[in-house]
Amino acid sequence: MDRSNFFADPVAGLFIKIAVALNSIAIAVFAASPAEENLPFIPYWPWLIVSTPIVIFLLWRHYGAFNAQLDRQVSIALSDGNTKPVLLYLRPFVTDGYLIDGGDTFTNTVKGLLQFVNTTNVFEGRLLSVVCKKYVPLKFDESEENESKKLIYKIRTMFSYRFGRHFDNTDDWLNTVDRTLNNCTLCIIVPPAISGSSTWKEIEMALERSIAGKLVFIMPGKDSGFKTNEGTKITAKQLWENLLQMTKDKIWLPGYSRNGGFVLPVDGRMTLIDSCHGFDWFHKKAMKEIFLTGKLTCSKWLGSLKVTYKLAWQLLPLSVLYAVISLSIIFPDLSETERYGPAIIVVSFAILLLHMRAFYRFCSRFLLTKGRVIGLFVSTIAALITGVIAASNLIMDGWGIFLIDILGLSWITTPEIGSTDFSPSYTLFGLFLLLFATSALVYLTAFLFFSGQERLEFKAVSQADKNR
Repeated sequence: MDRSNFFADPVAGLFIKIAVALNSIAIAVFAASPAEENLPFIPYWPWLIVSTPIVIFLLWRHYGAFNAQLDRQVSIALSDGNTKPVLLYLRPFVTDGYLIDGGDTFTNTVKGLLQFVNTTNVFEGRLLSVVCKKYVPLKFDESEENESKKLIYKIRTMFSYRFGRHFDNTDDWLNTVDRTLNNCTLCIIVPPAISGSSTWKEIEMALERSIAGKLVFIMPGKDSGFKTNEGTKITAKQLWENLLQMTKDKIWLPGYSRNGGFVLPVDGRMTLIDSCHGFDWFHKKAMKEIFLTGKLTCSKWLGSLKVTYKLAWQLLPLSVLYAVISLSIIFPDLSETERYGPAIIVVSFAILLLHMRAFYRFCSRFLLTKGRVIGLFVSTIAALITGVIAASNLIMDGWGIFLIDILGLSWITTPEIGSTDFSPSYTLFGLFLLLFATSALVYLTAFLFFSGQERLEFKAVSQADKNR
């Protein structure tokens, strides 16, 4: 058995990462425990000295074997061997390791602290985890000697996934790029850092060909920042403006958006895709839909289900839970009065209103027109309120007792007609009835809006599937 193939296997990598995590937890537990409580047959320092180098070596071996396997696939693809479709990745070298995903400031700060050992928030690694099964991911490098000599950079490259590399520092490198542009299935382009650079020339070559249908431009989000070899800082917006400058007479591209996204051809027009199927563009699930299926819009049943989950199964129960906990803490005697039920409803809807901005943004992640986004948002809120009112009336007016008798749910303790002294089983039944009524109405309303949505595709991906 080839050991390199074993270490390159994703399953082996998963078990190695689990071993690293368990070892880290064990070290933390031992370090936090008093010396006398440590197990006598597993002393702390010997465990630390023996286990840590082993798991670090295994992790390094996995990343190295996986990346070397991609390099071999690239070599076969460039020699016209029978291989998977090629995904070409053109980028300025200054963006390596610094093209990060979006997210809130706190999340990015935490990820940034861990970048020297983990590159999960780096765009290249995340994209690679999605496309490597279907494509041969390829990028060009001049030479390993030109890589950064910084220790942190070297450690990060040792413990991270990357695209398969082809080194070429000869005068013939443009011919290699030329052949690859003609043969690749997709070409993902990060804007150039400076005018006249190698990336600038590569993009010019791509624009001179009739391959606009397979070009994907990366618009970096506002949190991405770069430095040239001379130490000059470059913002994500400046990077995109460089691209607009060189493409203004060749291809139309949208202006900069601070959230970033993929700019790709949809119905013959370069379109900014900042979200897909309810996920932001940098999310792995969004990348899977874009680069593996080419389907940019959700089916009506799946889109409706996602909206129902977000509003009726996530935000509403969370709001009720927050309301019950907060009322119990702030007003401990409220549960002994008849005002407890109405207070929960009022506070629940007050908390739910705080989620509405997030829900509106969620509705806009399905590539709907602005009018449809507003319509979907308003109608689903109305459906939610209608469902809550209808279910509440059924429960309070005794219809819930009638439903229990019809369904034969004898294990539920029913209250007297007109009484608000509900048993725990009847309260749970009422919550289920509330969730069912609201879910049904929200789903049906969302289904109507998704039914009239225009179907959008990334044809380069769907066409590649037909040609295989």
